[in-house]
Amino acid sequence: MRQVSSHIGLGTVVGMIGVLAMGSLGCKISADEQPPPAVDKRPSTTPVAPPTAADRALEAANNRFGFALLVKLLAAQPKDSVFISPSSIAMALDMTLAGAADGTQQAMMKALALQGISPADVNQANLDLCTALTNIDAEVKLSIANSLWLGKGIDFVPDFTTIGDKFYGAKIASLDFAGPDAGKTINDWVNDNTGGKIPTIVPNGPLPGLVCALVNAVYFVGRWTDVFDKANTKPHPFNFLDGNKNDLPMMTQSGRYEYLKQPGFEVIRLPYGRKRVGMYIVLPAKSSNIGAFGKALSDGAWKNWTEGMEETPGKITLPKFRAQYGATLNDALKAMGMSVAFDPKKADFSNMCGKPGDAWIGQVLHKTFVEVDEEGTKAAAATEVGMVGMAAPRPVTPFNMVVDRPFFCAIVDSYTGTILFMGAIVSPGAIGG
Repeated sequence: MRQVSSHIGLGTVVGMIGVLAMGSLGCKISADEQPPPAVDKRPSTTPVAPPTAADRALEAANNRFGFALLVKLLAAQPKDSVFISPSSIAMALDMTLAGAADGTQQAMMKALALQGISPADVNQANLDLCTALTNIDAEVKLSIANSLWLGKGIDFVPDFTTIGDKFYGAKIASLDFAGPDAGKTINDWVNDNTGGKIPTIVPNGPLPGLVCALVNAVYFVGRWTDVFDKANTKPHPFNFLDGNKNDLPMMTQSGRYEYLKQPGFEVIRLPYGRKRVGMYIVLPAKSSNIGAFGKALSDGAWKNWTEGMEETPGKITLPKFRAQYGATLNDALKAMGMSVAFDPKKADFSNMCGKPGDAWIGQVLHKTFVEVDEEGTKAAAATEVGMVGMAAPRPVTPFNMVVDRPFFCAIVDSYTGTILFMGAIVSPGAIGG
């Protein structure tokens, strides 16, 4: 029933959240020191042990899973913005994985790109990741929380709840899913742990059929290392997919940035606070189709791009934007090889409920919110997994990057390599001038 939390004081609000209907864990820390000007990708407060091989393997798996899932969602919604929290979804599903056995466990591990990592190492690496992410920056706030809601009258395997408590710091509570306030109870917890950015993830009333809900919440607040001068924010046309244009408030700034330009795209990193965490903006070339570009997204391509970036003088023009996204992830996860976990006749969650057939995944819901302005970023994500059942320097040319068309973005912790959020912003909603 404990809650671990990662909290780092910050001047401006940048919120990021991820929630899942499977287990709830919290990580919070505090740091009040003033950020130095130099890039510091190490934890800024208590020392963190160097990552183990399993930690690195989990980081790589989460990123592979995140890109694979994003590509599936982009293909299903080619004309819409898609913005997800891979870390949140993966952690929720990893908690669910603790209750899976045999073929169901193997299928889930394959879909989550966890082949070659033992379930025990997955749990320990998630604990290590949470610890590493709780010591970030005096100008960044990141909290991770998990909760595990257990249906009344259902016998759960003790080892399953022990894993939730020991490795995920989950709040563990009994819940009458048929009761009138079942949904509200979960939503209140989600709302509290996402800074109010995700007020609901499930209906507020009864949740008939659920035997267990695992929920993960991630909340991030970060201030730009170099805030944008509001006086420089001016209307500028943004080109939408349908060929229309609309003036949006565009922020402008000049300086030196980690930057890369390739024939088909350009990418810039805008850091927060002490620069350990940053937002990457990937802008496809005008001649490129964002749908085709999205198909090329992968963990390998991402590594090549980010490793090829160099500090470069230039100018960035970026819209102030707000975007919301919501989707049921069932079909995408099934297409990635997890169908058995949703099949009442084949799912084996005997490590959760005692025997095969007692429980299976009924739905995986995901909601996100992101807002970017002159001060920083606010982002939130919520994922609900509902279990149902019976139971080097050289001369460079300054660049001028104008983000006036659909683009990709990602918020990444450089110390662990974790992609906290990523997505395609196709139609950014304007944030008042």
